[in-house]
Amino acid sequence: MPSIHRYARRLAGSFCALGLFTAAASATTPAVPQVIYDAHAKQVTLDWEIVPHSNYYELWFTANAGTPAVKFDERKPWNPHWRNNVSAHLLHWSEARWEVRACNPSGCSSTGPINIGSTVVNTVGFVKAQRPVADARFGTAVAVSEDGNTMAVIASDEPVAGGKAAAAYIFRNFSGTWRQLSRFVVAGTAGDGEDASVSLSADGERVAVGLPDALVVSGGTTGHGAIYLRQHTVSGSWTQNGVFFHAGTARLGAFSKMNDAGDVIAMSDDASGGNLEIWRSHSGHWTLDGKLTSNEELVCGAFDLSSDGTKVARACNIGGPPRVEVWNAAPATLAATIKPTLPAPDYELAGLAIDYAADTVAIGLRPRPANAADYTAANWQPNVQVFRGAAPNYSLTATLVPHAKQSTEFSKRSFFGDVIAVSHAGGYVAVNDPHDSLGSHGVWPLTEQSGINGAPNGGVYLFERNGAGYRARRHIGPQGTLTAADEGVFGALAFGNDGRTLAIAQPLDNSSLSGIGPYLGRPPLEGAGAVWLY
Repeated sequence: MPSIHRYARRLAGSFCALGLFTAAASATTPAVPQVIYDAHAKQVTLDWEIVPHSNYYELWFTANAGTPAVKFDERKPWNPHWRNNVSAHLLHWSEARWEVRACNPSGCSSTGPINIGSTVVNTVGFVKAQRPVADARFGTAVAVSEDGNTMAVIASDEPVAGGKAAAAYIFRNFSGTWRQLSRFVVAGTAGDGEDASVSLSADGERVAVGLPDALVVSGGTTGHGAIYLRQHTVSGSWTQNGVFFHAGTARLGAFSKMNDAGDVIAMSDDASGGNLEIWRSHSGHWTLDGKLTSNEELVCGAFDLSSDGTKVARACNIGGPPRVEVWNAAPATLAATIKPTLPAPDYELAGLAIDYAADTVAIGLRPRPANAADYTAANWQPNVQVFRGAAPNYSLTATLVPHAKQSTEFSKRSFFGDVIAVSHAGGYVAVNDPHDSLGSHGVWPLTEQSGINGAPNGGVYLFERNGAGYRARRHIGPQGTLTAADEGVFGALAFGNDGRTLAIAQPLDNSSLSGIGPYLGRPPLEGAGAVWLY
């Protein structure tokens, strides 16, 4: 997709021959650089004309009003260009300023603060399939490698021979430019891709896809649900190098996640309240390292695996008070039990996410599902409680809540905390509220959000660690003009590069755009799906 805008600010200056830059000193400072700025997915670019009599260029950045400018780079006099990755979800776009200075021994001439906030729409990658298909649900699941350079996206319902199937798309950052690297049908044949999950190794070279509704037949054995492993080869293909399935198991892969090293996989099924297995690769041979069982008296519905592969966590609502259990992965031994503070007896645990070593545990809480007749708006107060520590000792460090101005209607009630992501070191917590009704579009400080539009179009809240606790950093609303049919547009979340990259899935996106670029209006394509890359 082409760039939506190209913004330029031209200041006084002129070209000269490269040979003039060799002077050790000059009687006057150089002319002010002429700067042209632009933006692409996760990248800001600054270009300026060569300035006569300059010995070098300095690049400065001011994060927000009230903070000092910081020099972050220099350029040789013959290299008047700058490219840098940015994290659109972390910048305060209305106050961030860039500056270029041309310098020699007599001093520096500055462009002054340059406001490129209007390019924010370009820095957010609007990621679509190369050939979008109606009702494909591109964005059913999403993962970002920890190095921040690879993203995997699942489209649950792409047409294939014999019906529809889950397709996996792999995108990669090539020297600052994101491109689609590969696409493959996960199971190789038609099958249901609903509730799929996906995870990547830290280097983006291995991918695991869970399809809990896949039907697997092998050697006369039939399994319901499977996890598929693929490896990126030197030839560029993604070769299947493993399939997990159990005979007769109900929806294996309802949860699945691979660790950063790609040698540990945790997986659950829906049988008997959610069993959890931990498998480890030994020179390519997978063995069962541990198993957490459940039954009708012990039901656990949310799981996570620490990125280092040493801990698993599960949220249990039945079989005792609502609690999160943190287990050692191998052998499977209980390491800690965390009991969140329930606002009322009818609350239950919803979303769950942990960081690299399970030092940060984020737990979503909300009232148990209610019907309209039993719903009381004042009692519906979902939140996310963040615990930090190390097993067996965890302590509550923050209770995160959505903006106070939320709809009180039953059909539009908040589900803040059903989907949570925690960055590698626990510095950032992202919380999806599929019914958030602030009505904002794009990235804004939460303090700048003041009203509700009544439509539950959804939003993502970004919190950052602040001292011993956490504070709200940004609110991210869906782009474009939405209707009531678009409610709950945001879905899965994924961090990479310790929070510097954030992917937000929008599987119900109706745009007919293709490829990667800024958001642009196009004729609708119902349910094609998209992912926002920040």
